[in-house]
Amino acid sequence: MKIINISAFVISFALGCLLVYTLEPSKQQVWIYASPKNSDKIQFKNEADKCFDPVITNTTCSLLAQDVNSEPSWMSNLTSSF
Repeated sequence: MKIINISAFVISFALGCLLVYTLEPSKQQVWIYASPKNSDKIQFKNEADKCFDPVITNTTCSLLAQDVNSEPSWMSNLTSSF
């Protein structure tokens, strides 16, 4: 006596894999910029699988510099849609 019907198992397994693949949520790329507050928590990885820690150095500000503590304009558009 067979306990498992092989054809039913293969069909249901393939259907389950198809559903999981098509119904998974879309992945979003999140950009994290280093700042003095989070520089010890961030590492960058390149295509050669080498990791780097950001080094924060003080410089003089240019005329186009923005405050890092203020929220960027594109960020307010993202948070208002949720």
